[in-house]
Amino acid sequence: MKTDLTKHIEQENGKTKAESIKEWEKAWENSRYLLRPLRKMLQEQQEHFDSMKETDFDCANHYAKIAFRAGKRQQIQDLIDMMPKSLDE
Repeated sequence: MKTDLTKHIEQENGKTKAESIKEWEKAWENSRYLLRPLRKMLQEQQEHFDSMKETDFDCANHYAKIAFRAGKRQQIQDLIDMMPKSLDE
């Protein structure tokens, strides 16, 4: 997943693309202070989409609603998976 991010990194002046990516990865791994709140917020949103209420089945398209929620959960999980593993510490 991180390769999706690294392909958009701009090459800095006087550095190769690989050097720019290495610098970005170092900054990404060291950005715990900024990313932890974002990760916690995403996890809360994911829990919201995990829950189901009785009223969810009151609509005729409840299977579509379940599929929509599953897609949102997966989208949030993809974002969480992109975040540095150092946030787990």
